[in-house]
Amino acid sequence: MENLIRKFEEYLYKTVEISVEPKQWQGVDKLPFYLREMYEFFLIEILSCKIIVMVQNINEEQTPVTIKKNYEVLKKNWSGEVLYLSNSITAYNRKRLIEQKVPFVVPDNQLYLPELGIDLREHFRQIRSKVDQFSPSTQLLLLYSIIKKNYGPYTPAEMACILHYTPMTLTRAFDELETAEIGIIKNEGRQRVLTLPENGHEIWKNTQLYLKNPVRETVWVGFDNSIYKTNNIPEAGLTALSKYSMIAEPEYKILAISSDSWKILKYDKKVHVLPFRDHNAVQLQIWRYSPELLSSNNKVDFLSLYLSLYNEKDERVQKALSEMMEEFNW
Repeated sequence: MENLIRKFEEYLYKTVEISVEPKQWQGVDKLPFYLREMYEFFLIEILSCKIIVMVQNINEEQTPVTIKKNYEVLKKNWSGEVLYLSNSITAYNRKRLIEQKVPFVVPDNQLYLPELGIDLREHFRQIRSKVDQFSPSTQLLLLYSIIKKNYGPYTPAEMACILHYTPMTLTRAFDELETAEIGIIKNEGRQRVLTLPENGHEIWKNTQLYLKNPVRETVWVGFDNSIYKTNNIPEAGLTALSKYSMIAEPEYKILAISSDSWKILKYDKKVHVLPFRDHNAVQLQIWRYSPELLSSNNKVDFLSLYLSLYNEKDERVQKALSEMMEEFNW
């Protein structure tokens, strides 16, 4: 159950860049006993719309008729929207659910929310038109191109496999680059193909205003070194900078992990979050994209590290960043 909910969260963020925090719905006691036996019910919010997520407890796939009846019973006890969540639904049953206008989601496969269709299209439009800052997927695409010296041509599907996003998310990344006039995008048949300038330093200079600090938040954790090694969690912050420059290493270790990996560690209860730093604490940075994809020698990449520290006012840090960037092989 927890794994399915986690997959749903990740799928929603990767496809439409909307974060949700499912919580147990407190109105479940109003429902018939048989519904409480068949489903778990979670409350989420998408674009200011409150939605109850029906997650079935049984392994067998239910018929669209049964799902529709249960959906209608729940709607009588809930004034908002309802969404059916399942690990898998056959193509035939998906078609039947759409015909009956029953909202559903199959993580990594399909999202059907007819009542929010207009709002979601507006959300997509805003993502495409707003280029004050690049989305995490667009930023990761650019940094990957610079670091790997791979400037294309490539398609959304190709980069989705490499960067662990969906093709839809990479399509929106292409949209952002096109709007910002970074690189050249052509249509070849039904494929969109992106080619970036074959000059990493030029890309870096022209995109500085669009790039942002990859760190979403930081937490103090009591971290087992074996877990840190097993999960290939790279060093970050001043810990990494001390390896790239002459600045002294901090007293505590700083590591970086993606939001998705962080959720997995928390769900699996492999880390203990501390209310404050103690002598054995590690500072864990939660990143907007996966630091592991660009890291080398167990340290985060030069460019992301620079973006995570460039607003630091300490002159020693700024000097160390300059030293590091002088060593970067463009």
